[in-house]
Amino acid sequence: MKKIVIIICTCLFNTTATFCQDSIPGTLLWEVSGNGLKQPSYLFGTNHLFGSAFWNSLMDVQSYFNNVDAIVGEFNSKSGSEKIATPENENINTYVKYDSIFSAKDYETLQNYLFGIGDIPLNRLDSAKFPAWRLYAFIQGDYINKLLKISGNEEQAIDFYLQDLAGKSGKEIIGLDNLSPTKKIDNSKIWGSPQQIGTSIMALVDYIQNGTITPEISRMVEEIKTFEKYRSFEINYQFTSSPPYKNTAIIQQLLIDRNKAWIKVLPDLLRKKRNFVAVGIMHLMYKEGLIVQLRKKGFKVTPVKMENLTLVNQ
Repeated sequence: MKKIVIIICTCLFNTTATFCQDSIPGTLLWEVSGNGLKQPSYLFGTNHLFGSAFWNSLMDVQSYFNNVDAIVGEFNSKSGSEKIATPENENINTYVKYDSIFSAKDYETLQNYLFGIGDIPLNRLDSAKFPAWRLYAFIQGDYINKLLKISGNEEQAIDFYLQDLAGKSGKEIIGLDNLSPTKKIDNSKIWGSPQQIGTSIMALVDYIQNGTITPEISRMVEEIKTFEKYRSFEINYQFTSSPPYKNTAIIQQLLIDRNKAWIKVLPDLLRKKRNFVAVGIMHLMYKEGLIVQLRKKGFKVTPVKMENLTLVNQ
């Protein structure tokens, strides 16, 4: 299942010319050099909504990928490690059967909706102990894919696709979470109780079916616009500001805490070999992001122009 990356872009130009100049550089690719590096490495911002079709359209970027020694991702999906503190590998400790989360009426409404987008009986999800937060992410992802007409073959997020390519070409695969894991992620703090998630699921389904707007849905609608900006390389990296909702569990645990852990090991990786570092775009953004943190450590991080690309209709 695809992971949904939330990007909220607000431009704040209030500090040095260096940061302001490349806040919206028109690229997803950055070169890392200087500070004793014999050869440059590269940072590439991924969006977990996009996969192989999007990557295969980025012909120039592929040439950089092909000429490195290792692919560095958020975590090594080939390692089989059970110790990595990411929601994909966490067994949520708040699993509750769906008929205990929803009223009989909401259960029927949700079941009918899921049958409308695929053969997805709720009792099968119960048998698999498929948690409510994953169901919310699935429904949201399916809706956004159809809204933006993203290719139906984008079943594998670009991060995992790149690791597959690396494995086939004999490149080393390195996981930042494997090297420097953060504390165990508390899904209940990020997503709320199963009942709270159930309320969010029904609000999402009501919006999709009837257009009903709630504050949570309003934020999602705004966030959807950023996926288009990603596809056209118009990301505002906001190097002088912190991410929205900085003090929420989802931003603190999944973004800021992991960046702090990664920056402890990333410089050493860059000195050892040429790397193509592919992580979610938000990990490169903001003053807490890897670009600003690497610059603070003395590295030169410069945008690489993405031009002469064969863009596909996703």
